[in-house]
Amino acid sequence: MLKAKNLKIVYIINHASFFVSHRIELLLKAKKLINAEVYLIIGKAGSNKMEKHALKYLKKKKVKYFQTSFVSSYNGIIADIKSLYQIYKILKKIKPDIVHSASPKANFLTGLLSILLDSRFYIFSVSGMGYLFTKNKKKMIEVILKNFYNLLYFILKKKKNICFILQNKADFNYFKNKFGKGKIVLIPSSGVDLKKFKFEKKKTNLVIMPSRILYDKGVSEYFRAAKILKKKYKNWTFKLIGAEDYNNPTSVPVSELNNWQRKGYIKWESYKNNIRQIYQNASIVCLPSHREGFSKVILEAGAASLPIVASKIPGCQEGILDGKTGYLFKVKDHKDLSLKLEILIKNKQLRYKFGKNAHNFVKKNFEVSKINKDIIDLYIKCYE
Repeated sequence: MLKAKNLKIVYIINHASFFVSHRIELLLKAKKLINAEVYLIIGKAGSNKMEKHALKYLKKKKVKYFQTSFVSSYNGIIADIKSLYQIYKILKKIKPDIVHSASPKANFLTGLLSILLDSRFYIFSVSGMGYLFTKNKKKMIEVILKNFYNLLYFILKKKKNICFILQNKADFNYFKNKFGKGKIVLIPSSGVDLKKFKFEKKKTNLVIMPSRILYDKGVSEYFRAAKILKKKYKNWTFKLIGAEDYNNPTSVPVSELNNWQRKGYIKWESYKNNIRQIYQNASIVCLPSHREGFSKVILEAGAASLPIVASKIPGCQEGILDGKTGYLFKVKDHKDLSLKLEILIKNKQLRYKFGKNAHNFVKKNFEVSKINKDIIDLYIKCYE
């Protein structure tokens, strides 16, 4: 497809760190394939450690970005109106052909702006439904915000220059029921760069959970499963890898992490920016998340030829062939998680087989260049 040239595209996303980990290759591909003029608008850091590395990388790649004051969680109506105005002024100045937002808060603010600003086209990547949709909310402000999100989506349904990219079938069906087929497209995951990984046999006795340190990511279930298994397999290590300073309502306190470590069942390492280093020594990857859009961790683990044990939820189950590349377990069930991990711990040959299958599965279905071409084709289709 790839015909239109010189499109002016603005990406809006919560944090620079998320953009670098999930979307930077898309931006670079758009510049290369269609000579797009690209800009990035970001909010405040979720984690200062992660953001410092990401901003340095953006500068290295000469990405033009604007830092605004919005945060991923609710920060009060005055603060959000201020953030909305900041983004409004930037978009008014740039006059983009396409505005592409991702992450829940960025989508929310961009959705409001799409009513006020008549840019050529707005694309919303829904990489998960966010904190407000992970479970039933009881706080009044959470109920109000969730209803406000749904109201906004209902208003957007009537606009012609709107499109949603969904990453898993559950979210796709949810949006299809609300918006109809014409306004949504299913593009599974943001892809993974296979060049950063290679197939290799793993020789260590190490299980890792590379993740943001959030209760919603299943960190406490991982600890309780490790507690069961460590008593039986003392030569195995269970490691949690992620930044401790992430700003989220479900962040695990550092005091809790340190307490878990003192008990000797898990080890915790803070954020690392070298993806290959995280995976190269592990033998099993675990992700007990409560909800995902499409897990990047699962794709990276598969690319690194590692078997995966993950929750049987939207956003995880699409990236795993249960019983062939890893195992799915009942969400929030640490006993089932420990049982699935134990199967792999006890069988080295099975780990090797699953790891090989996982590498081939990811290579066939989720290579980043293919995913990004599908999105850029969508840009062209929207523009034309």
